[in-house]
Amino acid sequence: MTNTIKDTELDNVLRVLTSHYRRWILHLLIEQKATTIDELVIELCTLGEGVDEDITEGGISTRLHHVDLPKLVDIGVINYDSEREKIVLIEYHEELQDLLATTKKWEDPVVQSQLP
Repeated sequence: MTNTIKDTELDNVLRVLTSHYRRWILHLLIEQKATTIDELVIELCTLGEGVDEDITEGGISTRLHHVDLPKLVDIGVINYDSEREKIVLIEYHEELQDLLATTKKWEDPVVQSQLP
């Protein structure tokens, strides 16, 4: 569903984009539309190699459950079914993709080459 970013408070969207993990999650979901926690953990660990020395699957999983997914749910861009561990992109803001494209230019070059 395409919507405008005006439906969501801009400050909240920008706060969400301060985390490279949340930016990576959104890039992946815009491409795939839906994923599972396990698939997302593997993809984030792969993207994070060489960028985050302390990255572990357990750490990423915990971070997703307690930090990143709730923030993305709060701004209304994803639906997260914790029982099925399924994540679905439910809102698509053209302006959000523009913001992600801009932030992608600032990502680590290795990460840039792996993002959709």
